[in-house]
Amino acid sequence: MRVPVRLIALDLDGTLLNSDKAITPASLSVLEQCRRAGILVVLATARSMHAAGPYIRAVQPDAVISNGGALLRAGERTLYERLLPSDQTAALIAAWRETAGAADEMSVQTPQGYYWNLLSTPEPQSPYGDAIYTDFKDFAQDAYKVTAQLKDEAAALALQQYAPLCSVLGFSGGNRYRFAHRDATKEAALKCLLTHLGIPPQQTAAIGDDMNDLGMIRLCGLGVAMGNAIQKLRLEADVIADDNDHDGAAKLIRQRILPQ
Repeated sequence: MRVPVRLIALDLDGTLLNSDKAITPASLSVLEQCRRAGILVVLATARSMHAAGPYIRAVQPDAVISNGGALLRAGERTLYERLLPSDQTAALIAAWRETAGAADEMSVQTPQGYYWNLLSTPEPQSPYGDAIYTDFKDFAQDAYKVTAQLKDEAAALALQQYAPLCSVLGFSGGNRYRFAHRDATKEAALKCLLTHLGIPPQQTAAIGDDMNDLGMIRLCGLGVAMGNAIQKLRLEADVIADDNDHDGAAKLIRQRILPQ
């Protein structure tokens, strides 16, 4: 059965992007068809606005949820923003530095820029493309997110106590953890956007692959897990699409959302 959808929220990495970090012409074509059909397209990504820039320019979405939900922008308008206060950012980083090894990685996204503690030059298309290098000594800025390399989830939860306003989320396939304001979530930003637009959640779809997509998968009338998604997302989704290397999101949109 086809679902009437007025807005689609799409994750980038592992969803709209294939393993080469590219959006295929087929996917771009389907998103253009959405635009012509009057269906709004929203990108919802853990990347910063800067790191998502090439994809934003390619897709020309109606809105962008970035930094995992810490920032929502529609054109030049900021509709939602949740920052971890500088004192809590400083306390969290100081606690991490006490136990971190020389090769451990930390990055912090702030309104002023992207800060990183490793000195090798990253690839330009990576999330660290224009990073500002720092050892984070005496670092104190309001932050959209702090991403830290840690031994395990227990270490991440122990670190969380230094920033009472923050939540912690682990990335699949590694030992990196995201610390951000507890209201900096994709679903919270998406709820704000839907209220602003007057669109009920039942008339929306969300497509994703990882843990930070779970909230918006639950929120939307049609929740879609990619074929390459983590198991928890696959269990809670309404439907499972093909994987990101076979235009799974585009196929699903064409089959289940676009008018025939």
